[in-house]
Amino acid sequence: MTAAKTEQPAEAGGGFSLPGQPTEEALAEVGSDAGKALVRGFGRLGNAAIGEWVAKKEAKAEAARLAIETEAKINAAKAVAAAGREQALADLEHSAALQRRAERLRIELAREQLNWEAIERRSLEYVERDPENGNAREIDEDWLFKFADLAQKVSDSDVQALWARALSSAAIRGAPKLSAAALQTLGLFDRQVAESFRDFVAVVARLGFVPEPEQGQHDPQGINLGMLHDLGLIDNTLYEGTYSFEDFSFEAIKRTGSLPAELHSHYALTLRGREIANAVFRRSEDVPLGEQFEHQYLCLVLLNHFRHKQTASILPSHAPDEPPLSIRLTRKNPLTEATGSNDWKQLSTRLSARLFKLLLWAGERYDIEARD
Repeated sequence: MTAAKTEQPAEAGGGFSLPGQPTEEALAEVGSDAGKALVRGFGRLGNAAIGEWVAKKEAKAEAARLAIETEAKINAAKAVAAAGREQALADLEHSAALQRRAERLRIELAREQLNWEAIERRSLEYVERDPENGNAREIDEDWLFKFADLAQKVSDSDVQALWARALSSAAIRGAPKLSAAALQTLGLFDRQVAESFRDFVAVVARLGFVPEPEQGQHDPQGINLGMLHDLGLIDNTLYEGTYSFEDFSFEAIKRTGSLPAELHSHYALTLRGREIANAVFRRSEDVPLGEQFEHQYLCLVLLNHFRHKQTASILPSHAPDEPPLSIRLTRKNPLTEATGSNDWKQLSTRLSARLFKLLLWAGERYDIEARD
């Protein structure tokens, strides 16, 4: 498992000082139209302890306080009426429990407010850096209330980053805005889910899918595929045909008579998973995939191709004025002499760097022949 890839704020010590700040002053600090739309949405929510949302939160605390005072008066009356030490002690214990509950509620409210303010600032940082932030979209108040009710419970920095990205996306016209159902699903994310989902999307952004790990092995990045599947974010699917990448493809095997077509099994995003991914990772640079991990996944693609086959053909991409090149891989038989050779290496200038690296790895397991 790789080290945690915690996302850092845009600039240390930077950001926006929103808590307690009037909406007009906050708007002056934000340069983009989309950022201003976000601040106006925050104002409608009642940032800085004003407005309906925070008023509802304070009403809960006030109700708890009144309940404590009322209960205390009742307990006092009972104590005087009963004039018994046992009743007085019981009333005192009950009052103390109510006091502890009120204190827990105050801590919970403060924590939720801090979480929400952190997501506010981070979403503004994202939207201010977005090249499309001049095309603003006013955020629906009902949607923003649903969003804030779920987002305020998130304390982990990595998960807050996902919520902030989703919020910044909602303020840009034409960008994806999460549905109510997707917000509920995002509310189930913890740090482990957030890391696995980000790593999964990084592979999809590069390859278009995530190959199955070898039997009994883990995903190269340590992605918890089972957990993502249980949340309805990914699914294991059968794919008919061939895998094509920007620099090479596996040659398709044509259907012959009643023989079944070539089927591959891999993981892909579900509709819900794709909705969330499009909202929080709008650009491929948001989910970079290291070259070493990319190589490991391409090796898995090749291994999966050979699960039920003895040969595989790879077709490198070529320029219009170049003849097509075909590379044939055959599973090595330890009882016979190798039929392949290293002649294919002489054609390295016609191969991409990642395909050449893949074939070097494959040469330890398969016989390789190249044909013009």
